[in-house]
Amino acid sequence: MLQQEHSGQNYMVKSTSISVTFPPKARKLISALSNKSAATYFVGGVVRDSLLGIDTDDIDVAVGGDARKIAVNAARVLKAVLIDLDPNRGIYRIILPGKESFQADFTTASEGIIADLSNRDFTINSIAINTNSLFESSNGLAFNIDDLIDPHDGAIDIEEGILRVVSETSFLDDPARLIRAVRFMGQLGLAATDETVKSLRNQCKLIQNVAPERVRDEFLKILSLPDSVEMLKFMDKIGLLGKIIPEIEETKKVGQPKEHYWDVFNHLIECVGQLERLFKLSGQESQDIGKYTIEAFQSFPKFDEHFSQDAGDGHSRLTICKLACLLHDISKPQTKSIDAKGRTRFLGHQEQGAKISSKILTRLRMSRRVVSLVTTQVLHHLRPSQMAPEGKLPSQKAIYRYYRDVGDASIDTLFLYLADYMSARGPRLKESEWIQHCSVVTHILNQGFQGETSKFMSRLIDGHDIMDWLSLPPGPQIGHLLSQVEEAQAEGIVKTKEEALRFVSKRSKPGE
Repeated sequence: MLQQEHSGQNYMVKSTSISVTFPPKARKLISALSNKSAATYFVGGVVRDSLLGIDTDDIDVAVGGDARKIAVNAARVLKAVLIDLDPNRGIYRIILPGKESFQADFTTASEGIIADLSNRDFTINSIAINTNSLFESSNGLAFNIDDLIDPHDGAIDIEEGILRVVSETSFLDDPARLIRAVRFMGQLGLAATDETVKSLRNQCKLIQNVAPERVRDEFLKILSLPDSVEMLKFMDKIGLLGKIIPEIEETKKVGQPKEHYWDVFNHLIECVGQLERLFKLSGQESQDIGKYTIEAFQSFPKFDEHFSQDAGDGHSRLTICKLACLLHDISKPQTKSIDAKGRTRFLGHQEQGAKISSKILTRLRMSRRVVSLVTTQVLHHLRPSQMAPEGKLPSQKAIYRYYRDVGDASIDTLFLYLADYMSARGPRLKESEWIQHCSVVTHILNQGFQGETSKFMSRLIDGHDIMDWLSLPPGPQIGHLLSQVEEAQAEGIVKTKEEALRFVSKRSKPGE
């Protein structure tokens, strides 16, 4: 246990002389600070992560003087780019390009380092180390624990796994800290103190005053965490989720047909968790739906490669697929009806859901690609279940049409479909039904990427071939004929260019 002594203005943690190694990227910066004209301190995330033994890109330097002067010199020495982030507040950034790229932010601590730390968000980030206290060790750049400047016991909170605000006005000073708190809890495995949770709950409405871009970045970082479903539940508990996505509040207590275990809201949350379980990311025990939920699913060879791709806004396809899981039934409250036989219906909820999702994501300043990827998944999330009669596998024609219509979101939508089904059934999921759903998805994947479907992804003929062959002018008829050829190719009716041309000759006749 780290014990702290306060003696006048001495706020250093007193403990046995334990050395802690800094991240390698911070070491590069030291060489650029050697000829400094003012006191410099590493602060915040870089100190926190060093104590946790985590490599980090979160490098901040507080300067007891002109921060820009220090930043300019550092940029010159490292051949980095200097950006004036907020000159009025004395905040500057340098970015080192290339293979070993990193960035560092410099801030002016005009009232001294203690005052600077007291204005920060959480105690775990309110720790500093004077760069003069750093030394070379056998493991690299290091510092001694007893040299930390820690006026708010942040090192102790790190050791005990606690998230605590520095002051009662922390969230008022910067409401973006509301969602950052949740991200730190999930990312670092911290538990918020009762006082912090109370402040989060009482002030969550302030998130609506934060720039959408900042909310977007933090929200996507939360979804990128391995067990983000628990963070979503916590965000709902403190009222934050509904302030970020007001539309999701309307899904609470909206009942569903008997096939569904959860109401719409809990189904959406659980869908994110089930997707994580498919990827073996969630820490949730498998007692709800059985171990076979994981064992029955067969992944395709490029599974990890596909979902690790950048899908937009700096996040992977997996993170964006979680976002689609959270929104896929967002329009059910508006589309709910009871038919003549007393059955609950949500007619058109896919189309309406895609429109609402687009509105939400646009409001949060998501990139066009993310908006397109999510809305396409929402629009087509029921499609895999509609491609063949129950108990049957889809035909090649149906699979072709699926990949044609869903496009870049095809694979992602299949996984949303599985997660959707798992969360719909909940603990009532039957092994036989699950295996059937997995077999359908595996078949679609195999046909699309390993089987015959891959062959017709390259066209036998194009529009110019049709126009030349039939002496037709450009127009809608060419596109219609080309679409028919592609479907015939998918079914194996035509396999060569010659067969394709004969096919369009027949189809171009009157009445065909």
